[in-house]
Amino acid sequence: MNPRRRFRLPLLLLILLLGGCGLIRTTRPPVVIKPAAAAAAAAPAPEESAASQALYYYSLANLRATDDDLEGAAAALQKAREFDPHSSYLDLALAEVYLRQGNEEKGLRAVEDAQIDDPESIEAHSLLGSIYLSRGNFPGAVEQFRAAVALAPDDEDLLLQLVVALTRKGDNGEAVDLLKGFIAGHPQTIDSRLALARLYRETGLDAQAEKTYLQLVKDHPGLREARLELGRFYESRPATLDQALKIYRELLAEVPSDTRLRNHLAAILINAGQLDAARKELEALLAAAPGDLEARRKLGLIAIEQERWKEAVDLFRGLLEERPDLDQARYYLGIALERQGDAAGAIDAFAAIPGNSSFGDDALMHRAYLLTTLKRSKEAIGLLEARLAATVDRPDLYLFLVSLYTGEGQEQQALAKAEAGLKVFPDNLQLHYQHGVLLERAGEHERAAAEMERVLKGDPEHAEALNYLAYRWAERNENLPQALKYARLALKKSDLPHIRDTLGWVLYRLGDFEAAVRELQKAAAGLPDDPIVREHLADACHAAGLDDLAVLYYRKLLETKPGDKELQQKLEKALQQLKN
Repeated sequence: MNPRRRFRLPLLLLILLLGGCGLIRTTRPPVVIKPAAAAAAAAPAPEESAASQALYYYSLANLRATDDDLEGAAAALQKAREFDPHSSYLDLALAEVYLRQGNEEKGLRAVEDAQIDDPESIEAHSLLGSIYLSRGNFPGAVEQFRAAVALAPDDEDLLLQLVVALTRKGDNGEAVDLLKGFIAGHPQTIDSRLALARLYRETGLDAQAEKTYLQLVKDHPGLREARLELGRFYESRPATLDQALKIYRELLAEVPSDTRLRNHLAAILINAGQLDAARKELEALLAAAPGDLEARRKLGLIAIEQERWKEAVDLFRGLLEERPDLDQARYYLGIALERQGDAAGAIDAFAAIPGNSSFGDDALMHRAYLLTTLKRSKEAIGLLEARLAATVDRPDLYLFLVSLYTGEGQEQQALAKAEAGLKVFPDNLQLHYQHGVLLERAGEHERAAAEMERVLKGDPEHAEALNYLAYRWAERNENLPQALKYARLALKKSDLPHIRDTLGWVLYRLGDFEAAVRELQKAAAGLPDDPIVREHLADACHAAGLDDLAVLYYRKLLETKPGDKELQQKLEKALQQLKN
């Protein structure tokens, strides 16, 4: 039953007047009455006592809700319903209180009661649609919003709610048609045209989205929101980034104080690698807002990227004077000092970052590395061991310790640390690789090869594991076709001299001596002091008939390894070949 037909007119006017600023957000126009009429309505006739009591408790509920006493508001509304048990307004008011309390189930039941009392209640349909939407019941939400729109076809807010529900349900085509139809009947609308452009964007219809935005901007050139969205649209596509930058700069020229947009523009320029342009925007921003810490942080990062270490140090130190709790700024200060060559200052900066900070472990790793550069490796090992005792959630701590122990010549400790790491991180390929290297050095060749095979199962293009196995097969003069395949793939992934030496040595084993000489000459150029590479090159030259070069290389090797009988024999063979 419609409340407009249920209440006598004077009491109805009071309810509408109170409802205009109370719990219910009605889409119906407020009824304006003169104070005299309100005063008359406030003194109900005896036969209106039940309705009067309902109105009293409804008014009390409004007061309770205004004071955030939701429990008291709910109690007052429940009392009002005792006097007027079939009022959709009371049901809706009670529903909103329940929803504000977070009690969605009670709120849902109250809205459903309101809809039973008044099937044509726009507010009930709208609120029920919102509840369904929040609960993921998109078909139910569409049904309710569709009913509300049918009752108020010119209400743009209701239409946009229906569009949202349709898109959540996946009915994008119907949503587009509804928006286009509404726009045709309301050509001056802005919100629906914006919604249509956004919907086109979300569904990948870029051409239609661009056309809609451009027409809206043409019709409303002062509409900043539409121009901003057009800029975001252009920004999302690399080919139109310059158009986005043009729009943002025009908007900033109109409102230079828009620090949020200028920060955004600077971030885009940084991501695009246009660091000088980004600096100009950030400097302009700081001229208008000297306290903008984010702009100063970005300037510091640009200074690091451009290797202007002193400027970066000054910027981050300035930040930390104002905000000493900014661990990120302290971390980048450490980076700038490290790159500037101030190892001691960088160590101090990194040491000031708490271990529980999101930058704590990275700072510790930098600190440990810097300590090794100062010949303080034992101290670095102690720091990492202490951290590892407190946490085991970072495999790079194990890897770094393995590296430090190896550098100190403590290969047994390195091997033990690698094995400890693998117990915690059994699938970490880098730990498996390092473990394999250490096993090889310990003379456990079969276990080392098995580890490299394990690495390649997880990463078939791991250059160092490929190189290890290729060289192992070449040394054993076995599986040479596979060794050649592995060596070439390894070199393709990582063009390093020691990998090229492996390729040359495999070619030598295969009897392709000229190709071997070419590859080994390149390897020797990259590793001029490596005796193994030099010996491989000398052997290949001798096999290829280039004994003059072979003699030269053998003699140079004997200068560094005097008395080496094997080298002496190779030299004599090469000399004999020259004589013949």
